[in-house]
Amino acid sequence: MRQKKKVSRRAGSFPVEFRIRVVKLFLEEGYTIGMLVEEFGCGQSTISKWIKVYREQGESGLDRPSTRSNKPRKGLDPNLKSKIIELKKNY
Repeated sequence: MRQKKKVSRRAGSFPVEFRIRVVKLFLEEGYTIGMLVEEFGCGQSTISKWIKVYREQGESGLDRPSTRSNKPRKGLDPNLKSKIIELKKNY
């Protein structure tokens, strides 16, 4: 049996059409997550997240750079940011 190499990919780098296809194979065609992992080289947790997002938000939920987290990113503390800029100017 031929083994497929797992391709390391950056989070969010799978095209939305691919994500939808994988989710629909699971939900509509009866593929197991294990089968999808082996066939497409995605991680089990990645596919599980896509399925969860699809069930909660539909296709539009998968049309995001990353489904890893919906939490907003926190910016740097303004005082720290000012200090960094000051240090860079003096360097």
